[in-house]
Amino acid sequence: MCLRPRTIAEKSAIARAVAREVWPHVAAGAVRPVIDCTFPLPQASDAHRRLEAGEHVGKIVLVVNGM
Repeated sequence: MCLRPRTIAEKSAIARAVAREVWPHVAAGAVRPVIDCTFPLPQASDAHRRLEAGEHVGKIVLVVNGM
């Protein structure tokens, strides 16, 4: 769904619906992203190669030290 052409009122209604219907599930941990793998930031090129290979299922995450 593209939000750009929608009016402010439509965007506000969508945001309220997400807050009411979706966010409680996220907050409860019932909805979580699928993470394929993680890479330390210095290995970003390896992460990019994995992304380009197209064999991943889920997100590829770069881990930043101290976060």
